[in-house]
Amino acid sequence: MTSVNEQSQTTQPTPLARTAGTGRRLLIVAVAILAGTAFVAALTVVVQLWFLPFAIGLLLGGLRPILRLRGALIVLLAAVTTTGGWGLALLWRVVSDEPVAGAARVTAALAGLPADAAVIIAATLLIALFQGLCGAWLGLSLTSLRKRQHTTGETS
Repeated sequence: MTSVNEQSQTTQPTPLARTAGTGRRLLIVAVAILAGTAFVAALTVVVQLWFLPFAIGLLLGGLRPILRLRGALIVLLAAVTTTGGWGLALLWRVVSDEPVAGAARVTAALAGLPADAAVIIAATLLIALFQGLCGAWLGLSLTSLRKRQHTTGETS
């Protein structure tokens, strides 16, 4: 028979196994950030969906059980992916010789703000950030609600 102390020692992962798991998760997060940012940028440029950052955040929050990442990491992933995606889309428009700065100045003037393109571009990126965060938090809430209903056996 084995003692309780021996059983607890055999079930704990070694420090090497812990670092290997952390490295894998970091790789998953890095790949997800790059792929998600490129995806958001491409769809934003091609389809011009203003609500896309919210949808991406919602998708990431809903995929938490599959990705097996912490909620805070999902929120960070959504923030970086959606803001980076919209930033890349704006950069693409600048490279394509579209008058992004001129349109931003006109928008600022119509909103009663200083006619500075940087203000509106920063506001645009903040809107993408807020949409991604709201979507991620909603997705995380829905998955945790579903998990609770599963464990208690409730049905709606």
